[in-house]
Amino acid sequence: MSSVGVNVVKFTGVVAEDPIGETSRLGEPVTLLMVDFPVPYPREVAERRRSACCSVEVPQALAAELAGRVEKGTEVFVCGHLAGGGDVLATSLVPLGS
Repeated sequence: MSSVGVNVVKFTGVVAEDPIGETSRLGEPVTLLMVDFPVPYPREVAERRRSACCSVEVPQALAAELAGRVEKGTEVFVCGHLAGGGDVLATSLVPLGS
């Protein structure tokens, strides 16, 4: 397996729960967001969910910039890197709408 690769994710979604103050795997303070996003199934299937949720780890400096602007129900645009277990490490997060 090559050590060179692209590990970038960009998506929009809705913050599904109130932001939570946490500690990263490296012991640094972060804000954890659960972001719900639409799942692009090729056709409607009643048994399948129409959305999925992933955990987004927001570094403290970025979270401080967004304080008071991101809460449960806020639509967001997330850029970052995939981490283990499907989590996303945010490098940029932009609240959308008004």
